[in-house]
Amino acid sequence: MYQDVVEQIQSLANEVANEMHTAIPATVLSFDKQSGRATVRPKGKIKAPNDQYLDYPQLNDVPIVFPFCSALGAGMAFPIESGDSCLVIFSEQALDVWLGKGDTTSELKYSLTNAIAIPGLMKFAPDMLSEAINNKAVVLACGESRVQIASGGITLKGNVVIDGNLDISGTINK
Repeated sequence: MYQDVVEQIQSLANEVANEMHTAIPATVLSFDKQSGRATVRPKGKIKAPNDQYLDYPQLNDVPIVFPFCSALGAGMAFPIESGDSCLVIFSEQALDVWLGKGDTTSELKYSLTNAIAIPGLMKFAPDMLSEAINNKAVVLACGESRVQIASGGITLKGNVVIDGNLDISGTINK
C-alpha cells in the first residue's frame, strides 16, 4: 500500500513537471521590428498526454530581450532575422499585464503562452569570443567592422562616420 501511494505521488509529480516549461532553444521564424516581438519555433519535442512526441507549436508575439536601460535610453540592439537562434524562457506569471493586454487571472505558470526570447544562442563560439578572451576586451562586431574595448584603450576596425562634434584631448598619431 505504501508503495502504491509513493508511485501515485511520483506519477502526479511527473505529470505536473511535464506540463511545466522553463527554457528551450528555438528558431526565429519572423521578427516585427515595430513591436520588438517575434514568432519562434522551439526545438525538440513535447510529450503529449497519449505518450506521443510532437513538435512544439509555433509561439507568436514573443517579446525579445535586448540589454536596455529605460531611464537612460541606453542599450544595445541588433537585427534579428528569420533562422536566427534564440533561447526561449517561460515566465512564472502571465505576461498580459506587462504587455499591456489587460489583467489576467491565468494561473498558467511556465506556460508556452508566457514565452520571452533571448537572441544569440549559439551552437558554436563565434570568432569575436576568442578575440574578446585573447585581448581581455569587450568586442562588438558586425561583419568585418569591430569595436574592441580593453583596459588599454579602444580599437575601431572599419570605416568611421562621425555625426556630431569630435573633441580630442591628447595627440593624434599616424
